[in-house]
Amino acid sequence: MKDKERNVIGEASLPDRAAAVEELLLRFRYKVRVYITENRELSETFGDDEEEIIAHSDLIVSHVRAILAVEPEEATASVAASIGRSHAEHVVKPSRYLGAYELLLSAYVEAKRDRVKGLPTLSQIKRRMSVDINATLDSCDSFLRGRLTRDHAALFKAVAELEVRSKTDSLTGLYNRGAVQDLLNHSNNRGAFVLFDLDGFKLVNDTLGHGAGDHALQEVASAMKRSVRQSDTVARVGGDEFCLWGPSDDPSIWRSTSVLVRRVVESLPLLKWNIGVSAGISFRPQDGMTFEELYERADQALYVAKSRGAMTIFLASGDEEMHIDPR
Repeated sequence: MKDKERNVIGEASLPDRAAAVEELLLRFRYKVRVYITENRELSETFGDDEEEIIAHSDLIVSHVRAILAVEPEEATASVAASIGRSHAEHVVKPSRYLGAYELLLSAYVEAKRDRVKGLPTLSQIKRRMSVDINATLDSCDSFLRGRLTRDHAALFKAVAELEVRSKTDSLTGLYNRGAVQDLLNHSNNRGAFVLFDLDGFKLVNDTLGHGAGDHALQEVASAMKRSVRQSDTVARVGGDEFCLWGPSDDPSIWRSTSVLVRRVVESLPLLKWNIGVSAGISFRPQDGMTFEELYERADQALYVAKSRGAMTIFLASGDEEMHIDPR
């Protein structure tokens, strides 16, 4: 490319070239502002904020000025790519900057008609426009694909976090009733279901306040979680009621469960909060298969345990019971 062809104005002198570009941009700016004002969608976006309309118009004009001022012409693509990313970041529709070039051509025709000196040829303008539009669209598309990938990753993370929250008790961090219900109703392994109820917990709330009651529940939950096996599931069913699901194929499941329950109860900060605990136990498959069946039988056993005094653990099948001293 010859030196005299390296500039968008071609053979025009530098003063004429600069003056022609500014005159073209002045006409273009006016057309952009009128278009924004008269376009219903855009007028609703900007409202009556004249300053915002002017600022937006200036941004569009600065895009075109950057393209017209680039030397050599091949550098237009680099500038356009940068501007394309900016468009994507600000969610500018491709139709907007394609439409802007229609206004530029209209301004060019008027300037040509008024014999403005130093104007580039129409072919030069269109060539720059073509390079700019293609590079801008490619850049915008690349940016949006990258953002879409990031948005998908963020969405998957949010969904995963939402799923965790939907299964978690917000106060204690244990599983909630729904999570244990889902676990048991979608499995058929053998095991023990233990339902715990804190005795005298209402007095903690009444005498020390609900803040202290929440703290007591959190300490109980933390102690339970630390004392069970990795295969066990501990949950807060509601209020001051907790449950433990311990899968086991041990033929002497009552004995192994009693050891586990004793370890859990002995870990609880009962004396600190002046509370006790009672529990009822049901087994699968003897007492049922579903969460609802196991919960009902364990609740019946819990009722019997509470009727026999605090710190009693009662077995749903049979008349087995166990007493544990609080610690």
